[in-house]
Amino acid sequence: MIRQGTYSVLSLVIPLAVGLATVPQIIEALGVTRFGLLTLAWAIVGYVSILDLGIPRAMTARIAAGNATPIKTRKAAHVGLVLLAALGILLALLIALISRTIPTRFHVEQTEYVQSSLWLSACVPFVFISSGLRGILEGHHCFLSTSLARLFFGLVTFGTPILVLPIAPSLDAMLAILFSGRVIGTLFLAAVSMPYIREPLSAKDIIPEAKSLLSFGSWMAAGNLISSILVYADRFVLASSKISGELAYYTTSYEFISKLLVVPSAFSSVLFPRMIEKSNGDHKDELFLSNGIAITAGMLAPITIGVGLFSYEVIAYWINASFAEKAGTPLLILSSGILINSTAQITQAHLLASSEAKWMARLQAVEAIIYIPIIFIAVNLWGLSGLSACCSIRSLVDAAALLSRCRKNTSTHDMARACAIHFFVLLCAIAPILASQMNYPARLTILLGAILSSAYLVTLVTRSKSIRKTSRSDRNFQKSFKN
Repeated sequence: MIRQGTYSVLSLVIPLAVGLATVPQIIEALGVTRFGLLTLAWAIVGYVSILDLGIPRAMTARIAAGNATPIKTRKAAHVGLVLLAALGILLALLIALISRTIPTRFHVEQTEYVQSSLWLSACVPFVFISSGLRGILEGHHCFLSTSLARLFFGLVTFGTPILVLPIAPSLDAMLAILFSGRVIGTLFLAAVSMPYIREPLSAKDIIPEAKSLLSFGSWMAAGNLISSILVYADRFVLASSKISGELAYYTTSYEFISKLLVVPSAFSSVLFPRMIEKSNGDHKDELFLSNGIAITAGMLAPITIGVGLFSYEVIAYWINASFAEKAGTPLLILSSGILINSTAQITQAHLLASSEAKWMARLQAVEAIIYIPIIFIAVNLWGLSGLSACCSIRSLVDAAALLSRCRKNTSTHDMARACAIHFFVLLCAIAPILASQMNYPARLTILLGAILSSAYLVTLVTRSKSIRKTSRSDRNFQKSFKN
């Protein structure tokens, strides 16, 4: 599990590092207007999967739950891919139609804009199909293959433009590269997935299987949509407030620290199929919930504490001192919330594996009803500090509610360990806020203590028998399906 989680983390982190180096060169070559359109295209390709109705995750769940019956898993794989392909084509046509209505708003040649919109639209079906293929492979614990594909997609997005810009510094050329990368990556995933989808599908199986996938995925999709609203609501509220001119200080701080969420995202994708199997009677003695929380907390606690304790210095070094005067405090408070949110993502995966998607969507709907009016009041009364505090407090409330719900379907031992680790996380989240005004040596001492305690926590988990047992069962599981 540790090795596969590391693969997933690296597949997300490496493209981000490449992007830090290449984005300035892309901006210089394309110009601000074309780069703005390119980032919009990246956002569409990256976030259009929110509209996938939860089908890829439902495919992973169905495959992991039916691991003893390969015929059932192949039904889920076939039907899921058909649904995703159809949905991707419909959305591609919609994006192409919408993009044709707004060409004159940008200072780009008409031909270049039209060709760019066509390349972008053509990417969408492959985004959906590749997410379905990843769902199949993750259900069969083939995380190395999915990590390689994700790494390839990221490198194509941020790395290959540098190779083409000297020849064709245009928006349509950039999106043509993006499309080519999506096609190649999807073909790779299809080739790796072939042992799991090689049998033909009977027509009579399509409707029942589609109903099962959609019933599982619909509440998950609703929860994802509400979650996206919660994540971005603070920016819209801030933009409409009397301090709208300070939006950049808040968004820069949030975007900087929220990149750490790739770690729990990677580990939750690895843990999810195993949690599904456990809910169906396998891996009864495994401590997936507490182990996942421990690894995530151990990896991120030193980073968030370090960023929080030295938030002013971090922003001043990255941007400048005057920007740090405004952005330092939001970064301090948000770093605590991101740490709590990261462990909550593992709890969320556990609840999804226990068929609690409906409850989670309702929880997020209630949070949205309460949260949005509160941040409107907070930003007008206390400015960026109040808004950042509301965001972090919501993460704390959400984490507490999710952990409380886990009591229904978690062993006493696993639950006790999870609660103890969450207490450690809470201490790590509060520490930077309480110690932010201390002198430099005191803050360094606190950071050193966080590093040592986190290293000890991760060491305990990685040396546990359950981790080694899970690795052996993964290898046997994959062999059984390929034979």
